[in-house]
Amino acid sequence: MKNDDVELIQHVLAGDENAFSTLVRKYEKPVHALVWRKVGDFHIAEEITQDAFLQAYKELATLKKPNRFARWLSVIATRGCIAWLRKKRLSTQSLDDTSHAQLEKARYSGYVIQENEQTTAEAQREVVQKLLAKLREKERTVITLHYFGEMTHEEISEFLGASVGTIKSRLRRAQQRLKREEPMVREALSGFQIAPNFTEKVMHEVSRITPTPSTGGSQSSVPWVIGVSTVAAVFLILGIEYYYSNRFGLPSSPEGDIATKAPNTGKVVFSSNRDGNWDIWTMNPDGSDPVNLTRDPAVDLHPAWSPTGEQILFTSFREEGKESSLYLMDADGNHIRKALDNWYSRAAATWAPDGKRIAVVRDGVLYIITLDDKLAVPVAETDLRSVGDPAWSPDGREIAFIYLWRKQGYELRLLDVQTLKQKVILAQLERYPVKSDPAWSPDGEQITFVLHKWRTILNFVDAANWQDEETIYIINRDGSNLRQLVSEKGPDALHPTWSPHGDEIIYQQGIHLPEVGDIKQLFKIDVNSRRKTQITHKGSNSGADWFGPPALEDEP
Repeated sequence: MKNDDVELIQHVLAGDENAFSTLVRKYEKPVHALVWRKVGDFHIAEEITQDAFLQAYKELATLKKPNRFARWLSVIATRGCIAWLRKKRLSTQSLDDTSHAQLEKARYSGYVIQENEQTTAEAQREVVQKLLAKLREKERTVITLHYFGEMTHEEISEFLGASVGTIKSRLRRAQQRLKREEPMVREALSGFQIAPNFTEKVMHEVSRITPTPSTGGSQSSVPWVIGVSTVAAVFLILGIEYYYSNRFGLPSSPEGDIATKAPNTGKVVFSSNRDGNWDIWTMNPDGSDPVNLTRDPAVDLHPAWSPTGEQILFTSFREEGKESSLYLMDADGNHIRKALDNWYSRAAATWAPDGKRIAVVRDGVLYIITLDDKLAVPVAETDLRSVGDPAWSPDGREIAFIYLWRKQGYELRLLDVQTLKQKVILAQLERYPVKSDPAWSPDGEQITFVLHKWRTILNFVDAANWQDEETIYIINRDGSNLRQLVSEKGPDALHPTWSPHGDEIIYQQGIHLPEVGDIKQLFKIDVNSRRKTQITHKGSNSGADWFGPPALEDEP
Protein backbone atom coordinates (compact mmCIF):
# COMPACT_ATOMS: atom_id res chain seq x y z
CA MET A 1 0.00 0.00 0.00
CA LYS A 2 2.96 2.34 0.65
CA ASN A 3 4.34 1.91 -2.92
CA ASP A 4 4.52 5.58 -3.98
CA ASP A 5 3.64 7.29 -0.67
CA VAL A 6 7.15 8.60 -0.13
CA GLU A 7 7.30 10.13 -3.61
CA LEU A 8 3.84 11.64 -3.23
CA ILE A 9 4.75 13.18 0.12
CA GLN A 10 7.88 14.71 -1.41
CA HIS A 11 5.71 16.30 -4.12
CA VAL A 12 3.24 17.61 -1.52
CA LEU A 13 6.03 19.19 0.52
CA ALA A 14 7.29 20.78 -2.69
CA GLY A 15 3.91 22.48 -3.10
CA ASP A 16 2.02 20.02 -5.32
CA GLU A 17 -1.52 19.86 -3.91
CA ASN A 18 -2.54 17.36 -6.59
CA ALA A 19 -0.19 14.84 -4.99
CA PHE A 20 -2.08 15.19 -1.73
CA SER A 21 -5.39 14.62 -3.50
CA THR A 22 -3.91 11.32 -4.73
CA LEU A 23 -3.13 10.37 -1.12
CA VAL A 24 -6.67 11.29 -0.09
CA ARG A 25 -8.23 9.11 -2.81
CA LYS A 26 -5.90 6.26 -1.87
CA TYR A 27 -6.72 6.28 1.84
CA GLU A 28 -10.20 7.82 2.11
CA LYS A 29 -12.03 4.47 2.28
CA PRO A 30 -9.68 2.80 4.80
CA VAL A 31 -9.69 5.84 7.09
CA HIS A 32 -13.45 6.28 6.84
CA ALA A 33 -13.95 2.57 7.53
CA LEU A 34 -11.73 2.77 10.62
CA VAL A 35 -13.49 5.88 11.93
CA TRP A 36 -16.99 4.53 11.25
CA ARG A 37 -16.08 1.36 13.14
CA LYS A 38 -15.10 3.44 16.15
CA VAL A 39 -17.81 6.13 16.27
CA GLY A 40 -20.75 4.22 14.76
CA ASP A 41 -22.16 7.14 12.79
CA PHE A 42 -21.58 7.00 9.03
CA HIS A 43 -21.86 10.74 8.37
CA ILE A 44 -19.96 11.85 11.47
CA ALA A 45 -17.26 9.44 10.33
CA GLU A 46 -16.94 11.38 7.08
CA GLU A 47 -16.42 14.61 9.03
CA ILE A 48 -13.77 13.05 11.28
CA THR A 49 -12.09 11.50 8.24
CA GLN A 50 -11.94 14.87 6.53
CA ASP A 51 -10.47 16.45 9.66
CA ALA A 52 -7.87 13.68 9.83
CA PHE A 53 -6.67 14.41 6.29
CA LEU A 54 -6.56 18.13 6.97
CA GLN A 55 -4.56 17.54 10.15
CA ALA A 56 -2.20 15.24 8.25
CA TYR A 57 -1.69 17.93 5.61
CA LYS A 58 -0.86 20.51 8.26
CA GLU A 59 1.62 18.22 10.03
CA LEU A 60 3.08 16.45 6.99
CA ALA A 61 6.43 18.20 7.26
CA THR A 62 6.89 16.77 10.77
CA LEU A 63 6.58 13.15 9.59
CA LYS A 64 10.07 11.67 9.96
CA LYS A 65 9.28 8.34 8.31
CA PRO A 66 7.20 8.97 5.17
CA ASN A 67 7.09 5.21 4.47
CA ARG A 68 4.90 4.91 7.59
CA PHE A 69 2.35 7.47 6.42
CA ALA A 70 -0.53 4.98 6.52
CA ARG A 71 0.10 4.07 10.15
CA TRP A 72 0.58 7.74 11.09
CA LEU A 73 -2.69 8.66 9.38
CA SER A 74 -4.55 5.94 11.29
CA VAL A 75 -3.26 7.37 14.60
CA ILE A 76 -4.48 10.84 13.64
CA ALA A 77 -7.90 9.45 12.72
CA THR A 78 -8.15 7.49 15.95
CA ARG A 79 -7.34 10.61 17.95
CA GLY A 80 -10.23 12.35 16.21
CA CYS A 81 -12.53 9.50 17.20
CA ILE A 82 -11.47 9.76 20.84
CA ALA A 83 -12.17 13.49 20.89
CA TRP A 84 -15.62 13.03 19.34
CA LEU A 85 -16.58 10.14 21.59
CA ARG A 86 -15.63 12.12 24.66
CA LYS A 87 -18.23 14.68 23.71
CA LYS A 88 -20.88 12.32 22.48
CA ARG A 89 -20.41 9.32 24.78
CA LEU A 90 -21.76 7.15 22.00
CA SER A 91 -21.84 3.42 22.63
CA THR A 92 -22.59 0.52 20.30
CA GLN A 93 -25.39 -1.81 21.34
CA SER A 94 -24.11 -5.30 22.08
CA LEU A 95 -25.39 -8.25 20.10
CA ASP A 96 -26.21 -9.86 23.44
CA ASP A 97 -28.71 -7.04 24.04
CA THR A 98 -30.34 -7.53 20.65
CA SER A 99 -33.23 -9.94 20.55
CA HIS A 100 -33.31 -12.92 18.22
CA ALA A 101 -36.34 -11.40 16.54
CA GLN A 102 -34.41 -8.21 15.81
CA LEU A 103 -31.55 -10.13 14.24
CA GLU A 104 -33.90 -12.17 12.13
CA LYS A 105 -35.50 -8.95 10.98
CA ALA A 106 -32.05 -7.74 10.02
CA ARG A 107 -31.58 -10.34 7.31
CA TYR A 108 -31.59 -8.95 3.82
CA SER A 109 -34.33 -11.24 2.60
CA GLY A 110 -37.09 -9.27 4.26
CA TYR A 111 -35.64 -6.21 5.91
CA VAL A 112 -37.35 -2.82 5.41
CA ILE A 113 -38.15 -3.41 1.73
CA GLN A 114 -40.89 -0.83 1.96
CA GLU A 115 -38.54 1.91 3.24
CA ASN A 116 -37.01 4.46 0.97
CA GLU A 117 -33.40 4.11 -0.14
CA GLN A 118 -31.90 6.42 2.47
CA THR A 119 -33.78 4.84 5.35
CA THR A 120 -32.76 1.38 4.19
CA ALA A 121 -29.09 2.35 4.03
CA GLU A 122 -29.20 3.77 7.55
CA ALA A 123 -30.99 0.68 8.84
CA GLN A 124 -28.46 -1.61 7.22
CA ARG A 125 -25.60 0.27 8.85
CA GLU A 126 -27.32 0.09 12.23
CA VAL A 127 -27.88 -3.64 11.92
CA VAL A 128 -24.30 -4.26 10.79
CA GLN A 129 -23.07 -2.32 13.82
CA LYS A 130 -25.09 -4.61 16.06
CA LEU A 131 -23.75 -7.70 14.35
CA LEU A 132 -20.17 -6.44 14.57
CA ALA A 133 -20.65 -6.00 18.31
CA LYS A 134 -20.49 -9.80 18.48
CA LEU A 135 -16.79 -9.55 17.66
CA ARG A 136 -13.82 -8.48 19.70
CA GLU A 137 -12.50 -4.98 19.11
CA LYS A 138 -9.55 -5.93 16.90
CA GLU A 139 -11.66 -8.39 14.89
CA ARG A 140 -14.29 -5.68 14.23
CA THR A 141 -11.62 -3.32 12.99
CA VAL A 142 -10.01 -5.83 10.63
CA ILE A 143 -13.25 -7.09 9.07
CA THR A 144 -14.46 -3.51 8.57
CA LEU A 145 -11.22 -2.48 6.89
CA HIS A 146 -11.28 -5.60 4.72
CA TYR A 147 -14.86 -5.34 3.44
CA PHE A 148 -15.69 -1.65 3.80
CA GLY A 149 -12.20 -0.22 3.33
CA GLU A 150 -11.52 -2.68 0.50
CA MET A 151 -8.06 -3.40 1.91
CA THR A 152 -5.91 -6.48 1.45
CA HIS A 153 -4.29 -8.32 4.34
CA GLU A 154 -1.01 -6.61 3.55
CA GLU A 155 -2.57 -3.15 3.43
CA ILE A 156 -4.34 -3.66 6.77
CA SER A 157 -1.06 -4.90 8.24
CA GLU A 158 0.67 -1.68 7.24
CA PHE A 159 -2.27 0.49 8.30
CA LEU A 160 -2.60 -0.99 11.80
CA GLY A 161 1.04 -1.85 12.40
CA ALA A 162 0.38 -5.59 12.90
CA SER A 163 1.85 -8.58 11.06
CA VAL A 164 0.08 -10.02 8.01
CA GLY A 165 -0.32 -13.33 9.86
CA THR A 166 -2.03 -11.57 12.76
CA ILE A 167 -4.40 -9.77 10.38
CA LYS A 168 -5.32 -13.02 8.63
CA SER A 169 -5.94 -14.70 11.98
CA ARG A 170 -8.20 -11.88 13.22
CA LEU A 171 -10.20 -11.86 9.99
CA ARG A 172 -10.63 -15.63 10.07
CA ARG A 173 -11.84 -15.55 13.68
CA ALA A 174 -14.23 -12.69 12.87
CA GLN A 175 -15.74 -14.65 10.00
CA GLN A 176 -16.09 -17.74 12.21
CA ARG A 177 -17.79 -15.81 15.01
CA LEU A 178 -20.30 -14.20 12.67
CA LYS A 179 -21.16 -17.57 11.09
CA ARG A 180 -24.40 -17.21 9.12
CA GLU A 181 -24.45 -13.42 9.45
CA GLU A 182 -21.05 -13.12 7.73
CA PRO A 183 -22.38 -12.99 4.14
CA MET A 184 -24.79 -10.25 5.10
CA VAL A 185 -22.09 -8.24 6.84
CA ARG A 186 -19.76 -8.70 3.88
CA GLU A 187 -22.42 -7.61 1.39
CA ALA A 188 -23.49 -4.63 3.46
CA LEU A 189 -19.99 -3.37 4.22
CA SER A 190 -18.93 -3.78 0.61
CA GLY A 191 -21.93 -1.73 -0.48
CA PHE A 192 -21.38 1.24 1.83
CA GLN A 193 -19.98 4.21 -0.07
CA ILE A 194 -18.26 7.36 1.08
CA ALA A 195 -19.50 10.59 -0.53
CA PRO A 196 -18.35 10.68 -4.18
CA ASN A 197 -17.09 14.27 -3.81
CA PHE A 198 -15.18 13.59 -0.60
CA THR A 199 -11.73 14.24 -2.09
CA GLU A 200 -12.91 17.50 -3.66
CA LYS A 201 -14.25 18.68 -0.29
CA VAL A 202 -10.96 17.89 1.41
CA MET A 203 -8.91 19.63 -1.27
CA HIS A 204 -11.16 22.71 -1.07
CA GLU A 205 -10.24 23.00 2.61
CA VAL A 206 -6.58 22.18 1.91
CA SER A 207 -6.37 25.20 -0.39
CA ARG A 208 -7.08 27.40 2.63
CA ILE A 209 -4.42 25.82 4.89
CA THR A 210 -0.82 26.81 5.51
CA PRO A 211 1.08 23.62 6.41
CA THR A 212 3.27 23.44 9.51
CA PRO A 213 6.88 23.95 8.33
CA SER A 214 9.59 21.43 9.08
CA THR A 215 11.63 22.42 12.12
CA GLY A 216 14.51 20.02 11.66
CA GLY A 217 13.55 17.94 14.64
CA SER A 218 12.69 20.76 17.05
CA GLN A 219 9.28 21.27 18.53
CA SER A 220 6.41 22.20 16.24
CA SER A 221 5.24 25.83 16.40
CA VAL A 222 1.81 24.54 17.39
CA PRO A 223 2.73 21.45 19.41
CA TRP A 224 0.32 18.74 20.45
CA VAL A 225 1.16 18.81 24.15
CA ILE A 226 -0.19 16.03 26.28
CA GLY A 227 0.27 16.24 30.03
CA VAL A 228 0.60 13.34 32.39
CA SER A 229 -3.01 13.75 33.43
CA THR A 230 -4.09 12.78 29.91
CA VAL A 231 -2.05 9.57 29.67
CA ALA A 232 -5.28 7.61 29.40
CA ALA A 233 -6.10 9.38 26.14
CA VAL A 234 -2.76 8.36 24.67
CA PHE A 235 -3.43 4.79 25.74
CA LEU A 236 -6.64 4.94 23.74
CA ILE A 237 -4.97 6.57 20.75
CA LEU A 238 -2.30 3.91 20.55
CA GLY A 239 -4.66 1.19 21.71
CA ILE A 240 -4.48 0.21 25.38
CA GLU A 241 -4.42 -3.39 24.30
CA TYR A 242 -1.42 -2.60 22.14
CA TYR A 243 0.68 -3.47 25.16
CA TYR A 244 -0.81 -6.92 25.12
CA SER A 245 -1.77 -6.95 21.34
CA ASN A 246 1.10 -9.41 20.51
CA ARG A 247 0.37 -11.70 23.50
CA PHE A 248 -2.33 -14.29 22.81
CA GLY A 249 -3.59 -15.96 25.96
CA LEU A 250 -5.09 -19.39 26.51
CA PRO A 251 -6.43 -22.27 28.79
CA SER A 252 -7.59 -26.10 28.88
CA SER A 253 -7.14 -30.06 29.61
CA PRO A 254 -5.62 -33.20 31.20
CA GLU A 255 -2.05 -33.63 32.18
CA GLY A 256 -0.30 -36.63 30.69
CA ASP A 257 1.43 -39.32 32.65
CA ILE A 258 4.22 -39.99 30.14
CA ALA A 259 7.17 -37.61 30.15
CA THR A 260 10.38 -37.69 28.21
CA LYS A 261 13.74 -36.78 29.68
CA ALA A 262 14.54 -33.14 30.20
CA PRO A 263 17.29 -31.55 28.10
CA ASN A 264 20.74 -32.29 29.52
CA THR A 265 22.06 -28.90 28.34
CA GLY A 266 20.62 -25.41 28.43
CA LYS A 267 17.74 -24.96 25.98
CA VAL A 268 15.55 -22.04 24.97
CA VAL A 269 11.94 -22.65 23.95
CA PHE A 270 10.22 -19.96 21.87
CA SER A 271 7.57 -19.22 19.24
CA SER A 272 8.53 -18.70 15.60
CA ASN A 273 6.88 -18.39 12.22
CA ARG A 274 10.09 -19.12 10.29
CA ASP A 275 8.38 -22.06 8.56
CA GLY A 276 5.33 -20.01 7.63
CA ASN A 277 3.21 -20.72 10.72
CA TRP A 278 3.57 -19.89 14.41
CA ASP A 279 4.96 -23.03 16.07
CA ILE A 280 6.88 -23.87 19.24
CA TRP A 281 10.62 -24.30 18.74
CA THR A 282 13.69 -25.05 20.86
CA MET A 283 17.28 -23.99 20.29
CA ASN A 284 20.58 -23.64 22.09
CA PRO A 285 21.07 -20.37 24.00
CA ASP A 286 23.31 -19.06 21.22
CA GLY A 287 20.59 -19.63 18.61
CA SER A 288 22.03 -22.81 17.10
CA ASP A 289 20.25 -26.14 16.53
CA PRO A 290 16.65 -24.85 16.12
CA VAL A 291 13.98 -27.60 16.24
CA ASN A 292 10.27 -27.25 15.42
CA LEU A 293 8.29 -29.16 18.08
CA THR A 294 4.66 -28.61 17.11
CA ARG A 295 4.36 -28.34 13.29
CA ASP A 296 0.63 -27.67 13.49
CA PRO A 297 -1.51 -25.39 11.28
CA ALA A 298 -2.83 -23.67 14.42
CA VAL A 299 -1.10 -20.69 16.02
CA ASP A 300 1.09 -21.90 18.94
CA LEU A 301 2.50 -19.30 21.35
CA HIS A 302 3.81 -18.54 24.85
CA PRO A 303 5.81 -21.70 25.68
CA ALA A 304 7.03 -22.25 29.25
CA TRP A 305 9.32 -25.01 30.56
CA SER A 306 8.11 -27.06 33.51
CA PRO A 307 10.50 -26.75 36.50
CA THR A 308 12.09 -30.14 35.67
CA GLY A 309 12.29 -29.46 31.95
CA GLU A 310 10.26 -32.57 31.14
CA GLN A 311 7.21 -30.71 29.82
CA ILE A 312 6.36 -27.52 27.97
CA LEU A 313 3.17 -25.55 28.58
CA PHE A 314 1.96 -23.42 25.67
CA THR A 315 -1.10 -21.73 24.22
CA SER A 316 -2.76 -22.65 20.93
CA PHE A 317 -5.77 -21.88 18.73
CA ARG A 318 -6.34 -25.54 17.84
CA GLU A 319 -10.09 -25.62 18.37
CA GLU A 320 -11.77 -24.10 15.35
CA GLY A 321 -14.06 -21.22 16.16
CA LYS A 322 -12.99 -21.06 19.82
CA GLU A 323 -10.63 -18.96 21.87
CA SER A 324 -7.12 -20.22 22.54
CA SER A 325 -6.43 -22.93 25.13
CA LEU A 326 -3.54 -24.15 27.27
CA TYR A 327 -1.72 -27.26 26.07
CA LEU A 328 1.03 -29.51 27.44
CA MET A 329 3.63 -31.52 25.56
CA ASP A 330 6.76 -33.46 26.38
CA ALA A 331 10.11 -31.79 25.99
CA ASP A 332 10.64 -33.47 22.59
CA GLY A 333 7.28 -32.30 21.23
CA ASN A 334 5.42 -35.58 21.69
CA HIS A 335 2.22 -36.30 23.62
CA ILE A 336 0.47 -32.96 22.99
CA ARG A 337 -2.72 -32.64 25.05
CA LYS A 338 -4.97 -29.98 26.53
CA ALA A 339 -3.98 -28.88 30.02
CA LEU A 340 -7.54 -27.99 31.09
CA ASP A 341 -11.07 -28.64 29.87
CA ASN A 342 -13.49 -25.82 29.02
CA TRP A 343 -11.02 -23.07 29.87
CA TYR A 344 -10.55 -20.29 27.34
CA SER A 345 -8.69 -17.06 27.80
CA ARG A 346 -6.13 -14.70 26.25
CA ALA A 347 -3.29 -15.13 28.70
CA ALA A 348 -0.08 -17.13 29.05
CA ALA A 349 0.52 -19.24 32.16
CA THR A 350 3.36 -19.67 34.67
CA TRP A 351 4.47 -22.83 36.50
CA ALA A 352 4.73 -23.21 40.26
CA PRO A 353 8.15 -24.56 41.33
CA ASP A 354 6.52 -27.83 42.42
CA GLY A 355 5.40 -28.48 38.83
CA LYS A 356 1.89 -29.37 40.02
CA ARG A 357 0.22 -25.97 39.73
CA ILE A 358 0.05 -23.11 37.26
CA ALA A 359 -1.15 -19.52 37.49
CA VAL A 360 -3.08 -17.91 34.64
CA VAL A 361 -5.42 -14.96 34.05
CA ARG A 362 -8.93 -15.09 32.61
CA ASP A 363 -11.40 -12.20 32.35
CA GLY A 364 -9.39 -9.98 34.67
CA VAL A 365 -8.98 -12.62 37.41
CA LEU A 366 -5.78 -14.43 38.36
CA TYR A 367 -6.29 -18.14 39.07
CA ILE A 368 -4.09 -20.82 40.62
CA ILE A 369 -4.88 -24.16 39.00
CA THR A 370 -3.90 -27.62 40.21
CA LEU A 371 -3.20 -29.72 37.13
CA ASP A 372 -4.04 -33.11 38.65
CA ASP A 373 -7.62 -32.37 39.68
CA LYS A 374 -8.13 -29.32 37.37
CA LEU A 375 -9.19 -27.19 40.35
CA ALA A 376 -9.10 -23.48 39.52
CA VAL A 377 -9.07 -21.06 42.47
CA PRO A 378 -9.39 -17.29 41.94
CA VAL A 379 -6.74 -15.50 43.99
CA ALA A 380 -6.56 -11.90 42.72
CA GLU A 381 -8.05 -9.41 40.28
CA THR A 382 -6.05 -7.83 37.48
CA ASP A 383 -9.01 -5.72 36.31
CA LEU A 384 -8.94 -6.27 32.54
CA ARG A 385 -9.32 -9.43 30.48
CA SER A 386 -5.89 -10.95 29.87
CA VAL A 387 -3.86 -8.31 31.71
CA GLY A 388 -1.77 -9.92 34.45
CA ASP A 389 1.36 -11.67 33.10
CA PRO A 390 1.84 -13.80 36.26
CA ALA A 391 5.30 -15.10 37.17
CA TRP A 392 5.79 -17.55 40.07
CA SER A 393 8.80 -16.91 42.32
CA PRO A 394 11.51 -19.64 42.49
CA ASP A 395 10.78 -20.25 46.18
CA GLY A 396 7.06 -20.68 45.46
CA ARG A 397 5.96 -18.08 47.98
CA GLU A 398 4.86 -15.25 45.70
CA ILE A 399 3.48 -14.51 42.25
CA ALA A 400 4.51 -11.32 40.50
CA PHE A 401 1.75 -9.90 38.32
CA ILE A 402 0.45 -6.74 36.68
CA TYR A 403 -2.59 -4.87 37.96
CA LEU A 404 -4.38 -2.24 35.86
CA TRP A 405 -5.85 0.91 37.30
CA ARG A 406 -8.37 1.91 34.65
CA LYS A 407 -7.42 5.12 32.80
CA GLN A 408 -4.33 5.53 35.01
CA GLY A 409 -1.78 2.80 34.38
CA TYR A 410 -0.30 -0.50 35.49
CA GLU A 411 1.24 -1.61 38.80
CA LEU A 412 3.79 -4.35 39.40
CA ARG A 413 2.56 -6.36 42.40
CA LEU A 414 3.47 -9.42 44.44
CA LEU A 415 0.81 -11.85 45.66
CA ASP A 416 1.55 -13.98 48.73
CA VAL A 417 0.38 -17.44 47.67
CA GLN A 418 -0.52 -18.47 51.25
CA THR A 419 -2.21 -15.35 52.63
CA LEU A 420 -3.29 -13.86 49.25
CA LYS A 421 -2.11 -10.48 50.49
CA GLN A 422 -0.74 -8.17 47.81
CA LYS A 423 2.23 -5.82 47.88
CA VAL A 424 2.88 -3.11 45.30
CA ILE A 425 6.48 -3.26 44.07
CA LEU A 426 6.29 -0.42 41.58
CA ALA A 427 3.47 2.03 40.94
CA GLN A 428 4.47 5.64 40.09
CA LEU A 429 1.71 5.63 37.47
CA GLU A 430 2.38 9.17 36.26
CA ARG A 431 6.07 8.49 35.62
CA TYR A 432 5.84 4.80 34.65
CA PRO A 433 2.29 4.22 33.33
CA VAL A 434 2.87 0.87 31.59
CA LYS A 435 4.44 -2.30 32.99
CA SER A 436 4.30 -5.92 31.79
CA ASP A 437 6.05 -9.30 31.47
CA PRO A 438 7.67 -9.80 34.90
CA ALA A 439 10.21 -12.64 35.24
CA TRP A 440 12.12 -13.74 38.34
CA SER A 441 15.89 -14.13 38.55
CA PRO A 442 16.96 -17.71 39.44
CA ASP A 443 17.83 -16.69 43.02
CA GLY A 444 14.47 -14.93 43.46
CA GLU A 445 16.05 -11.64 44.50
CA GLN A 446 15.32 -9.64 41.33
CA ILE A 447 12.54 -9.21 38.80
CA THR A 448 13.04 -8.16 35.20
CA PHE A 449 10.05 -6.68 33.44
CA VAL A 450 8.92 -4.34 30.68
CA LEU A 451 8.41 -0.69 31.54
CA HIS A 452 7.14 2.21 29.44
CA LYS A 453 8.34 5.52 30.81
CA TRP A 454 6.09 8.53 30.38
CA ARG A 455 7.31 11.64 28.61
CA THR A 456 5.52 14.67 27.24
CA ILE A 457 4.25 14.13 23.70
CA LEU A 458 4.52 17.13 21.44
CA ASN A 459 3.00 16.01 18.13
CA PHE A 460 1.74 13.02 16.18
CA VAL A 461 5.20 11.86 15.18
CA ASP A 462 6.29 12.02 18.80
CA ALA A 463 3.28 9.89 19.75
CA ALA A 464 4.22 7.24 17.19
CA ASN A 465 7.81 7.23 18.46
CA TRP A 466 6.71 6.99 22.09
CA GLN A 467 4.87 3.75 21.48
CA ASP A 468 8.23 2.17 20.51
CA GLU A 469 9.92 3.01 23.82
CA GLU A 470 8.81 0.06 25.95
CA THR A 471 11.96 -1.65 27.18
CA ILE A 472 13.52 -3.96 29.78
CA TYR A 473 14.17 -2.99 33.40
CA ILE A 474 15.27 -4.83 36.55
CA ILE A 475 14.10 -4.19 40.11
CA ASN A 476 14.88 -5.84 43.44
CA ARG A 477 12.27 -8.05 45.05
CA ASP A 478 11.63 -5.40 47.72
CA GLY A 479 11.02 -2.70 45.10
CA SER A 480 14.42 -1.01 45.41
CA ASN A 481 17.16 -0.32 42.86
CA LEU A 482 15.11 0.10 39.68
CA ARG A 483 17.49 0.20 36.71
CA GLN A 484 17.19 0.11 32.95
CA LEU A 485 18.80 -2.83 31.12
CA VAL A 486 17.98 -2.21 27.44
CA SER A 487 17.96 1.14 25.67
CA GLU A 488 14.55 2.47 24.69
CA LYS A 489 15.91 3.40 21.26
CA GLY A 490 14.42 1.26 18.53
CA PRO A 491 11.22 -0.82 18.60
CA ASP A 492 9.71 -2.24 21.80
CA ALA A 493 11.79 -4.69 23.86
CA LEU A 494 9.44 -7.27 25.45
CA HIS A 495 9.12 -10.60 27.24
CA PRO A 496 12.44 -11.02 29.12
CA THR A 497 13.59 -14.39 30.50
CA TRP A 498 16.63 -15.07 32.71
CA SER A 499 19.49 -17.46 32.05
CA PRO A 500 19.87 -20.32 34.58
CA HIS A 501 22.91 -18.54 36.05
CA GLY A 502 21.14 -15.18 36.28
CA ASP A 503 23.86 -13.36 34.33
CA GLU A 504 22.05 -13.00 31.00
CA ILE A 505 18.55 -12.23 29.76
CA ILE A 506 16.87 -13.12 26.47
CA TYR A 507 14.17 -10.78 25.21
CA GLN A 508 12.30 -10.02 21.98
CA GLN A 509 12.57 -6.82 19.99
CA GLY A 510 11.33 -5.67 16.62
CA ILE A 511 13.63 -4.94 13.73
CA HIS A 512 12.79 -3.46 10.35
CA LEU A 513 13.71 -5.26 7.13
CA PRO A 514 12.93 -3.34 3.92
CA GLU A 515 11.80 -6.47 2.08
CA VAL A 516 9.40 -7.77 4.77
CA GLY A 517 8.72 -4.87 7.15
CA ASP A 518 8.80 -5.09 10.96
CA ILE A 519 9.49 -8.50 12.52
CA LYS A 520 10.39 -9.72 16.01
CA GLN A 521 13.75 -11.27 16.84
CA LEU A 522 15.32 -12.64 20.02
CA PHE A 523 18.31 -10.96 21.61
CA LYS A 524 20.57 -11.97 24.50
CA ILE A 525 22.08 -9.34 26.79
CA ASP A 526 24.70 -9.65 29.53
CA VAL A 527 23.19 -8.20 32.73
CA ASN A 528 26.54 -6.75 33.85
CA SER A 529 28.31 -5.63 30.68
CA ARG A 530 25.09 -4.88 28.72
CA ARG A 531 26.66 -6.59 25.70
CA LYS A 532 23.84 -7.44 23.29
CA THR A 533 23.71 -10.30 20.76
CA GLN A 534 20.99 -11.17 18.26
CA ILE A 535 20.38 -14.93 18.42
CA THR A 536 17.55 -15.43 15.89
CA HIS A 537 17.61 -14.23 12.29
CA LYS A 538 15.01 -16.18 10.33
CA GLY A 539 11.29 -15.38 10.39
CA SER A 540 9.66 -13.65 13.36
CA ASN A 541 10.44 -14.99 16.85
CA SER A 542 9.02 -14.22 20.28
CA GLY A 543 8.16 -15.38 23.80
CA ALA A 544 11.33 -17.21 24.90
CA ASP A 545 11.79 -19.27 28.07
CA TRP A 546 15.26 -20.47 29.15
CA PHE A 547 15.76 -23.86 30.84
CA GLY A 548 18.91 -25.12 32.50
CA PRO A 549 19.36 -28.55 34.11
CA PRO A 550 20.79 -28.82 37.66
CA ALA A 551 24.55 -28.20 37.92
CA LEU A 552 24.46 -26.62 34.47
CA GLU A 553 27.88 -26.22 32.91
CA ASP A 554 28.87 -23.23 30.78
CA GLU A 555 26.67 -22.91 27.71
CA PRO A 556 27.43 -21.65 24.22
